[in-house]
Amino acid sequence: MVSPLSYYSNPRVLSEVADFLRGRWVAVHCERRMKDGRPLLVRYLGGKPLRASSPAELAVLLRKLSPLRPRAVYGTASIYERLESREDVRGVDCVVVRTPTWDIDSTPEHWGATVEAARVLVDELEKHGVVKSVWLKWSGRGMHVHIHEGALSAEFLKQHGALDATWSLVQFVAERVKERVVEVNVKHGSRVKVENLMDPQRVFTAPLSLHRELDASCVALKPDELDSFEPSWADPREPRHNPSWRSYELGEAEQLAELALKEVGGYLRRRRT
Repeated sequence: MVSPLSYYSNPRVLSEVADFLRGRWVAVHCERRMKDGRPLLVRYLGGKPLRASSPAELAVLLRKLSPLRPRAVYGTASIYERLESREDVRGVDCVVVRTPTWDIDSTPEHWGATVEAARVLVDELEKHGVVKSVWLKWSGRGMHVHIHEGALSAEFLKQHGALDATWSLVQFVAERVKERVVEVNVKHGSRVKVENLMDPQRVFTAPLSLHRELDASCVALKPDELDSFEPSWADPREPRHNPSWRSYELGEAEQLAELALKEVGGYLRRRRT
């Protein structure tokens, strides 16, 4: 298994991880275990939310956490105006934009079913005109499907509510693909689930982070690479990773978000008909 200390000394890794984390509330899973055996998850340091806005800042953070043996790095779906105190992350007042994300929960042995479920999601987004801003990550056990935060402008989210708009968008699409994901599971004998985890403080693995337990990197890919994906891409010694996860079209998902708001009605609720 690759050494986290050696792995995160790679400038490419630090750059990819830090670019994703910029403006996000950071969390770090460590190899140090809690009393119940779970990996220790650190979200605060010195009473302040963790943050890392540059490769240098990320390297300093990892050094500070070195006694805990940091391994996996995460960032919130939300990007904040400031991250100076606990109050800044308690609500959504400091949230500027969010990254709509679907979690495809699966197992390594059913990676083929995971890819098919991801394809179902990508195809549904394409039907609604969301193409250039879509990117994916193989997390080691499943996949995340993301829409780049630039596809929903800060002005749009301010008008409609950042939490309401992004949660509704993810929920709307998750419901629309539900039956097709069931068909994927029947075909493969799998139990793949597409989940909406867009609650306010949820974190997602950063691109090129190590997995918290597996000997794997979290690699990013674009939809046109999905059908050729193989788990070997996540080999941390030579990860096959696409830095084009940064590409997007401004406002591309706003029409879909407006439709979702009408159908779903906002965070944790459905509009009555």
